[in-house]
Amino acid sequence: MKKANEPILAKKIKELRRHLDDYKSLSSAILQADGGALFPIDMLSTAVIHRSMCLISGFCELIEKKNFICAAPLVRLMLDNLLRFYAAWLVDKPHEFAIKY
Repeated sequence: MKKANEPILAKKIKELRRHLDDYKSLSSAILQADGGALFPIDMLSTAVIHRSMCLISGFCELIEKKNFICAAPLVRLMLDNLLRFYAAWLVDKPHEFAIKY
C-alpha cells in the first residue's frame, strides 16, 4: 500500500469504529422498547448487531495490520449478516422465522 493512502485509510477505519457506538445505541433501544418486553425478532436483531460489531472490530484490526487477505472475507460475512436479517422481513411471520433462525 502506498504511504499517501494511509491517512485516508486511517480516517475510514476511524469512521467504521465510530459506528460501533451507533450499534450499541441501537441495541439498547431495541432492548428498552415496549417497556423492555423481548420478542423473537428482538433476539435476532441483537444477535445480528453483536455479530456486526465483532466483524467491524476484527476488520479494522486486520486492516490496520495490513492483513488484507484475512480482512477481505469479513466483508462477505457482513453481507451474509445483512441478508440473513433481511430475510426476516420477507416472510409472513418474522417472529417465527427468528425462532427457527
